[in-house]
Amino acid sequence: MSSILKVEDLVKYYGEGENQVRAVDHTSLQIERGKFTAIVGRSGSGKSTLLHLIGGLDRPDSGKVWIDGTDIYSRKDDKLAQFRRKKIGFIFQDFNLIPSLNVWENIVLPLGLDNRKVKPREVEDILKKIGLQDKKDAMPSALSGGQKQRTAIARALVTRPAIILADERRETLIPRLS
Repeated sequence: MSSILKVEDLVKYYGEGENQVRAVDHTSLQIERGKFTAIVGRSGSGKSTLLHLIGGLDRPDSGKVWIDGTDIYSRKDDKLAQFRRKKIGFIFQDFNLIPSLNVWENIVLPLGLDNRKVKPREVEDILKKIGLQDKKDAMPSALSGGQKQRTAIARALVTRPAIILADERRETLIPRLS
């Protein structure tokens, strides 16, 4: 089985001297395609920093990250952003929904950012699988926390990314689309 993710000697420090925080300190890992992996640890242990580095949202001080065979940090910022939109689905702790967009618009937003065509039947299928088909016109302010979370999951799934990175405080179930 091939690797979807390979992290090699990743380092990210903040601050200097005795105030230095070693958020990610020479971390290496490999995840095989099709596997579900959880990274657990106490608050402040660097989990979110690691996910941001893996997803190309922040650049490491040193080390390498390969997603789907691509060395993501060999790319310039604009090409890395394009790669992220196509290959990485993100689910953030605070969901990052756009308050002025309804559920449907929040879900299809990544497709529009990449000038990709929206396939309404696929979006409807995702909405049905996550139990939000009756909320597609609702604004985020009218949703419960769980509904916001499911909207964020749908947004991560709609592009059919190679990998999904979920930065969650609690257990989340991601529905299978196959």
